[in-house]
Amino acid sequence: MEQTTRRHQKLNQVERWKAARHPLEVKQAVLDTYAVQGPASIAAVDGETERLKWVGLYPQRQGGDAFMLRVKIPGGRLTAAQARLIGEIADEHARGPEPNPVWGDGYLDLTTRQDIQLHWIRIGAVPEIWRRLEAVGITTVQACGDSARNVLCCPVSGIDADEVIDAYPVAAAISDFFTGNREYANLPRKFKMSVTGCREDCAQAEINDLALVPARLGDGTAGFNLLVGGGLSDGPRLASDVDVFVRPEEAVEISRAVAQLFDELGNRENRWTCRLRYLVQELGPEVFRAELAARARIRLAPAGEHLTRQYRGDHIGVHPQKQAGRSYVGVNVTVGRMTGANLIEAARLAEAYGDGEIRLTTDQNFVFTGVTEAMLDGLLSEPLLETHSPHPKPFERGAVACTGNEFCRLAIVETKARAVEWARELDRRVSLDGEIVRMHFSGCSASCAQPQIADIGFRGETAKTADAIVEAVDIGLGGSLGRDAAFIDWVEGAKPATDVPDALVRIFDRFGAERREGERFHEWARRMSNEGLRDTLTPLPPLSRTVWRTAGRHGGPMRHCWVLTVQRSGSEGPRVEPDASVARMDAPGRSVAAAGAGDALPGAGAVRGGDRVGQRGDAAQGRRGVAAAGRRPQHRAAPQALPDQPARHGGRAVGAAAAGGAALLDGPEREGDRGGDPPPTRQSSPRRAPGGGG
Repeated sequence: MEQTTRRHQKLNQVERWKAARHPLEVKQAVLDTYAVQGPASIAAVDGETERLKWVGLYPQRQGGDAFMLRVKIPGGRLTAAQARLIGEIADEHARGPEPNPVWGDGYLDLTTRQDIQLHWIRIGAVPEIWRRLEAVGITTVQACGDSARNVLCCPVSGIDADEVIDAYPVAAAISDFFTGNREYANLPRKFKMSVTGCREDCAQAEINDLALVPARLGDGTAGFNLLVGGGLSDGPRLASDVDVFVRPEEAVEISRAVAQLFDELGNRENRWTCRLRYLVQELGPEVFRAELAARARIRLAPAGEHLTRQYRGDHIGVHPQKQAGRSYVGVNVTVGRMTGANLIEAARLAEAYGDGEIRLTTDQNFVFTGVTEAMLDGLLSEPLLETHSPHPKPFERGAVACTGNEFCRLAIVETKARAVEWARELDRRVSLDGEIVRMHFSGCSASCAQPQIADIGFRGETAKTADAIVEAVDIGLGGSLGRDAAFIDWVEGAKPATDVPDALVRIFDRFGAERREGERFHEWARRMSNEGLRDTLTPLPPLSRTVWRTAGRHGGPMRHCWVLTVQRSGSEGPRVEPDASVARMDAPGRSVAAAGAGDALPGAGAVRGGDRVGQRGDAAQGRRGVAAAGRRPQHRAAPQALPDQPARHGGRAVGAAAAGGAALLDGPEREGDRGGDPPPTRQSSPRRAPGGGG
């Protein structure tokens, strides 16, 4: 077919900055100018802070000369020498004005995309850091920005005894093609890719823009099926199968053609809807495939048999490799944060006991590989494995967290220290009989910690109590990937962070009492109603009798009335619920209905008329009377919904699906809508391809 193009776009501000100067040119500016003149020289150049992302640099929320530097690790695979160097850089440079109360100084973060992030980096130190990284074959180029990000791969590729194909060489080739390639380094938005040959969805195919998953043709040829259009953040979507089989030697070309399609048809007008998933949704899988065929330099073959079985989740513990007599050992790094000194020690252990490699995982942990039977006991007895254990407690094992408001300018709440605290408390208070619960904590709706695919997901918010506006979270339950891939339902909103551990204990007590034999937590959560889960998280206490002194009509004398009130744990104070009734009235006064469910009682502070998920402490939301109080909790949904794959929340449609979808490219684009959404309801799981595809 003839290629389609998207015409008549009014470029958004970021696109205008990129058009004025190619983002990759910022590296030389850092070397020549910014490292010498300091951060003020960056601010003097229009759009330069945005361009810094192309070399892995983000300003921290503290401002001034404090940056986060993201180091790209394709497929998560590090040599001991590379790991040692990154640990040394963290220990030397990742030091703030005062130690973190939990982790001290000189620490680093392992990310959900197999990257490593360093904080408190000064711009003047960057050239030397780059020089040292490049000397061992590592780069920060395109670790961020509107370009191909780090390519994910199964962390045990090549050693997994049950894998279909060793995918790491493919992932590395794709990464090499895109890194520093100016032609594909200015896309409409970030472009995330995943390649795996294992059967356990280790590289999280369904939530990537492009994913290659293991498949086999009828003649026995092993390769990959292509999925496109997955992602999280606002408007999450599971990736679609576009009926394409990819041989290993074709993977770079297919990835290039998808990037070209995205470049030419992607939305450069509205930053809210410019990710590839919105384009896939707009075109539909069939039209997307046709557009891909028009750009690919190879003939597209129909998809093979999907071979994904399940979503594994992590690689913690001791496991046999396909190489006889060798094992890999996965160790836990709760929420991905560890000191540079510990990474240096891990590099020593990799050389002393293993094959000299460390592999990062998508759940913020790492793996030692190639450990012989003779060396295994020695490795397990090393002091580092007491801190980063191959046998962690279940909640510490499943905890994943983003950077949070310690450093991130978008985050609403602190995440990492809080997630560790919650996990340790739950490990003390809850027994799950071998069940591992994945708790993912994102400080905002950007979903860097992937809460939508967790058993329990947290999203940063604020709540108004009687005394103050406090940090809070929205709580969602029931997410997973693999054969039964689906996103969580957000069932409770703006819950004060101090109330969360008790709420989770109630949930797990109920799970323990009601689970069926062999039932996993996310399966149980999906079987339960959202209303029932919400009531367990925040139960209503018994009715209580409260005296309400009210002013008489027209400024008359004060009168008393007795009112039955119901108050949720953690709310702002006494409030009248829509079904509350007057038990006794000593004198004429306002009725309960006249008072309104959203009216504040004396001394109670402002009261919301119902629990609005994501309402950030807006007291005015509550002043809507009895009708408002009876509404179900709501939350901030995507600016655009994806209608044929419900993201478990409301919103507007992006555009047509496959039928005539390409014609939309010439018409005006719909702007994102950040307004209110309908209440969340339990919806059917987003459709998925056989074997865990979308």
